[in-house]
Amino acid sequence: PIEYVIGHYEYNLFRGTPLWKETDSAYRTEKTDPGISFMRRIREKIKDLDIKGAPAHK
Repeated sequence: PIEYVIGHYEYNLFRGTPLWKETDSAYRTEKTDPGISFMRRIREKIKDLDIKGAPAHK
């Protein structure tokens, strides 16, 4: 089952969690897609599915 739905721009928030797997520490990019407002709309539409998002920003 799907447990998480995140925007590409949120993937770095998983650093330091058990879900983070880094095979090349030199490859870390800053992403902006698909955008905060798009993700808000998606999360609103799927809120009844209890799918997790990215961890809170530290």
